[in-house]
Amino acid sequence: MDGKVLPFAVFFAASRNPPSTLPEEEEEPLPQEFVLIEKTEPDGTVEEILFSSGGDIDVYDLQALCDKVGWPRRPLSKLAAALKNSYMVATLHSVRKSPGSVYLEKLFDRGE
Repeated sequence: MDGKVLPFAVFFAASRNPPSTLPEEEEEPLPQEFVLIEKTEPDGTVEEILFSSGGDIDVYDLQALCDKVGWPRRPLSKLAAALKNSYMVATLHSVRKSPGSVYLEKLFDRGE
């Protein structure tokens, strides 16, 4: 993807008592990602808002996001622990794709 990815939201639901319905050996579910909104600009640029659940969150990126919205700083170790111990972590990303990259993506998605 040649577009710019801008994370603008990270949500996590912390739980001191994680659900005990899953055995310890069971793997975490695979991350799911899908497009919530797709908008084409007059110049052909496509902007997508993507929802993703699961996957890794960079604590440095999360701290930078918190700084941008004026939330108080937390120790990185506490942010990492909160993410690790969360029942679910979800993110929203804005992705902008130039017209050429959108064409190539559609070409390769056709299964040729």
